[in-house]
Amino acid sequence: MRLAPDGIAITADGLALELWGIRKMSLSDRHAHWLEERKILAEKAAEIGVYSEGPRIAFPYIKAGKVVYSKCRLPEDKSSTIIKPKGQTQDFLWLEHTLPADPKTVPLIITEGELDALALRQVGFQCVVSLPSGAASD
Repeated sequence: MRLAPDGIAITADGLALELWGIRKMSLSDRHAHWLEERKILAEKAAEIGVYSEGPRIAFPYIKAGKVVYSKCRLPEDKSSTIIKPKGQTQDFLWLEHTLPADPKTVPLIITEGELDALALRQVGFQCVVSLPSGAASD
């Protein structure tokens, strides 16, 4: 087992992970394949916490080292479901916990969705976050 950035323990298969001892999470083969079809490396997604929640793929929103809520979606459906405790607000960005202590040192990239943020992280941009609800449509 190795420790990835953000304190995530990655097992030898590169997909199973445990976030700060909260619970064991993993990325299913189906979801890993779905990400790979979109040219997103499943191992990279797992390293920053993406996991499978039954038939849905989940993007955990982390604050102060804890998963506060997760945004889940079916691979074949763009609509999403938020799994969160009652009263929890969506007042922060996905991957906000990975930003440097002094964010003024590098440009910040804000994306519309988690998959866009994953793609940018994969090609080397580290100061990337995603809006929790995507962009508004007119």
